[in-house]
Amino acid sequence: MKRIKNRNIVFVPVCLLVMLFANACNLLSPTTSNSGQPLVLYDPGARGLHPDFKIFHNDVNQSTLYFRIFATELLFNQANAETRDQSRLTLMYKLFSSFSEQIIDHDDDKEFIINKSEVADYYTGTVKIPTEEGKTYLLEIILTDQIRQISVRSFVLVDRFNPNTQQNYLVLTYPGNNIGFEKFYYSQESFRVMASQSADKQMRIAYYKPVDNIPAPPFVADTPPEAPREPDSVWTIEHNDQKLYRLEGKGVYVFYPDRQSMNGMYLSNLGENFPQVNTAKDMLAPLQYLATRDEFEELRNDSDVKKSIDEFWLERGGSFATAKELIRVYYNRVVFANLYFSTDRDGWKTDRGMIYLLMGYPDEVIKSETAEEWRYSSRNTSRKYSFEFELSPHSLKAYEFVLRRTEIHRPVWNRALQSWREGRIFSL
Repeated sequence: MKRIKNRNIVFVPVCLLVMLFANACNLLSPTTSNSGQPLVLYDPGARGLHPDFKIFHNDVNQSTLYFRIFATELLFNQANAETRDQSRLTLMYKLFSSFSEQIIDHDDDKEFIINKSEVADYYTGTVKIPTEEGKTYLLEIILTDQIRQISVRSFVLVDRFNPNTQQNYLVLTYPGNNIGFEKFYYSQESFRVMASQSADKQMRIAYYKPVDNIPAPPFVADTPPEAPREPDSVWTIEHNDQKLYRLEGKGVYVFYPDRQSMNGMYLSNLGENFPQVNTAKDMLAPLQYLATRDEFEELRNDSDVKKSIDEFWLERGGSFATAKELIRVYYNRVVFANLYFSTDRDGWKTDRGMIYLLMGYPDEVIKSETAEEWRYSSRNTSRKYSFEFELSPHSLKAYEFVLRRTEIHRPVWNRALQSWREGRIFSL
């Protein structure tokens, strides 16, 4: 179990499954017209390295790329002049003008020598990136473990177009003074906030209560767009880089300096268990996608919720072994959806999280600045099924992508729902 002082993620005991799509789908949605290259994203088992990245705009013409990699993913040996247990990483980047093919800047491999005796849970490194205010970039990063000869290719959007974004702030944990890569914090964790404009000044904080509703099915095309939320409370404090903060109540907190605009940094407290699933309450809520309304109300009102959830899955699977497999796969997806897609709500409550739970991770993703297209492939044919997402205009959601709903999704969604309810993990 993950505790407050140990942010290492312990997942539901689930094997990382690689989805194999056995049957072709007859209905294909239109493909998007962006020129991005297909990416392998949101598949936790696809890579041997799982780095985290953070951009901080520390100057008018420079940004800093922070990266973090867990020590357990590195290989250490003594094949070096000092005969010390060391690991060697190299990082190479290319900076593109937005998602076009024009390279603005690039850097040859930068080497990082990591002594095992000097790292605990993870290693953090930095690279300076030339950027300009008023522009948006795409940063391609290739991180390589030189000893194992394993590389991972990642992309990070560098947003300097807006004067005040998430990337204008840097969270430092206390104690420890470590870079905060996460967007969520627990009520007992303290941290400092560094702003790009590093002068003592007032900081405004807007608080929003947690979101409990789930998105409409992907075929409900007449779903009205979500209206911008008004904060439940706003207060002003005197801020400096040494001030300690804690998110004591569950919800979303937006830090911003300007009375005229609420653009800034948002952090969330989504509960002491987040992003894990380790209580009956955690297991119950995501069943809203699979259970009928009457079934869900019966589950929620049962005096023994855990027992009723077990019986729900046993009825679906028909046997203990099948039910156990369904539980493992489904709730592992809930955990990863929380890690990948959480914004002002749990990741599984977002549009991408909804698709991720029932369909699994996409075979490839086509990205642009304002859109993602998820493609699911048939194993036996070249046909693909696509879901298209557009960047939400609401700053509170901070890079959340909203599904483009269409009636064409109804057949495949009904098939997926029926498959899960009949005790089969869905595949195309």
